[in-house]
Amino acid sequence: RFVSRDGTVAVDGGQALKHEGQHQFRMGNQETMLRFDVTHAGLAERVRVVRPGVRESVFERVAEAKPTTAQLNEYAGSYRSDELNTSWRLDQRDGKLMISGARGEVSVELTPLFADAFSGAGWVVRFGRESGRVTGLTVTTGRSRRVAFAREASR
Repeated sequence: RFVSRDGTVAVDGGQALKHEGQHQFRMGNQETMLRFDVTHAGLAERVRVVRPGVRESVFERVAEAKPTTAQLNEYAGSYRSDELNTSWRLDQRDGKLMISGARGEVSVELTPLFADAFSGAGWVVRFGRESGRVTGLTVTTGRSRRVAFAREASR
């Protein structure tokens, strides 16, 4: 996620990027370059992340999610991971989606990223749907990728 801050471009929550030419920026003193593909209207539609010796990564622009309270309620419920032998509870509280352990032990606010995707505490949580109904979620952290949680039936 990129933001405009004091006339510069920055990664949300990070430092300003160094301008290196038309639509190109450097991340700090790193060799990593960000090259934005910009439309004739001046809107960035994708960013290419270029690192020496590494295949280029391309990220497409997505619409920012601003879910309503009713939409957040679609995610509420209990989810279980047999792999981790644990359950998590998701609730909508005061217009925010919260995730906590089954007994309420840790509570983390999830911030919308894009449709059916949220972040919080260094996690990315993506919801899966079947026939429009939320059926599960996956969690990606710095040390794990796409750990699956199935939605448990309501009691």
